[in-house]
Amino acid sequence: KKMPNVPMEWAAAMEAKGLPGKKVVKGYLDGLRNRGVKVVRDWDKE
Repeated sequence: KKMPNVPMEWAAAMEAKGLPGKKVVKGYLDGLRNRGVKVVRDWDKE
């Protein structure tokens, strides 16, 4: 059993408040990827 997608759960809660939660998570992870970081799990693509 894998860990729940906590970042996207947070993003959904922010989106419900009218805030750009998904954009924040995607931007953060894209920033890491652009710097050569190998993220263990593609949270934003699930």
